Amino acid sequence: MLGVTLFFFTVFSISLFFLSRKYLPIATGFAAKIMASALFIGHRDLADVRKNELKKTWFVKLKVDLKQKMVTGSILGLFKKESRFHPIIGCQLNPSPIKLSLNRINENKSTNLPITYNSEIQDIVKNAFLENDIKKPLNTRAILVVYEGKVIAENYAEGYNKDIPQAGWSLAKSITNAITGVLVKQKGIDIYENVQSDWLKNNQHQYSIDQLLRMEAGLQFADFQDKFELAKMLFNYPDVFDFGQNLVQNSLENFTWRYSSVYSNILSGILKNYFETQEAYLAFPYQMLFRKLGMHNTSLEIDPSGNFVGSSFVYASPQDYAKFGLLYLNDGKWNGEQILPKGWVSYSHSASEIDKYAQYGAHFWRNAKMPVPGKIRHWPNLPSDLFYASGYQGQNIIIIPSKKTVIVRLGLTFDYERWNLGELVDDILGNLPY
Repeated sequence: MLGVTLFFFTVFSISLFFLSRKYLPIATGFAAKIMASALFIGHRDLADVRKNELKKTWFVKLKVDLKQKMVTGSILGLFKKESRFHPIIGCQLNPSPIKLSLNRINENKSTNLPITYNSEIQDIVKNAFLENDIKKPLNTRAILVVYEGKVIAENYAEGYNKDIPQAGWSLAKSITNAITGVLVKQKGIDIYENVQSDWLKNNQHQYSIDQLLRMEAGLQFADFQDKFELAKMLFNYPDVFDFGQNLVQNSLENFTWRYSSVYSNILSGILKNYFETQEAYLAFPYQMLFRKLGMHNTSLEIDPSGNFVGSSFVYASPQDYAKFGLLYLNDGKWNGEQILPKGWVSYSHSASEIDKYAQYGAHFWRNAKMPVPGKIRHWPNLPSDLFYASGYQGQNIIIIPSKKTVIVRLGLTFDYERWNLGELVDDILGNLPY
């Protein structure tokens, strides 16, 4: 009997050891990265981040070094992960020396969007912050409405304002679209040609930039099904570019469209090949996009290998997200300059050919069909030309060209199914001054 007990105890111990090695490094990486970005970019309170963003990783011990601007996560002294702040590119897990000076980036004077408040829409926006179920709060932190280039309504939760950066999560994908577009315009890149095979670590894979933007290159990975692998890529893998290329690639003949963060990160790694140096690669989004738009409170963060995590790691202020939306509302123009190639915005929100519901374009979502019988659009009451950037926990940049409107909503909504964004947008549009 003792032998049987000892056997099962040994099996249990070994299983626990391997499970710990598999899951706990992700937990420490997640906690260290989220805390560092929230503290040093978002100017948050440590206890508040612990209570909200990190409530499920309560078992991770965090050591905060305010002088070095670094957070270290560990569990009983094991599985240590560090995240260090950089004044330009934000926080990096397992940080490596990064050469990127402020002098490398052209600093333009920051400008705020003009304001002409609409009292009816202000009331609608403020009411959206009310909590109807304190056990499942929506945690709306910012809503900003821009009509004809002017802020007509805005409201912020306590401790937030128009200039405090907030996590955008998959809003980063749409920003990756813009970075790609700017580079296409400058370099004359043909997005429909296969990427050079010598740029890929797995040169048996063949796909174009267009296929990566549309998430239709046949890779076996889907964010909503492969949640553990997604977390591993973001918080416990040294190179997100390499991670994506190690996936199985299927024939497109039998492939169903999948929403997948790996496409964005492969694309980020490919774009690096168009620059002579790492510094030039890192400076590019700031020089050629953020600074031109006056997005001075934006950080696009990188992985341990120095690749932009183009799928997920962006921090920006509500005002900056609104400016980004305005760039797409205005067909890629800003202050008279054509920042994006002509036709790029139309391309970005045109439907993917293999997405049978036509929900997705090129790193932007569309107000299109849904996999629900009888439902003709995601939001049937809203304009068909509406397209949007969307991120985890309720981050949204809604762009409606026919209504000359951009709406930004940011928050920490864990129960996202309860958040009726379409109803809010409908109420706003119904009170526009036209």
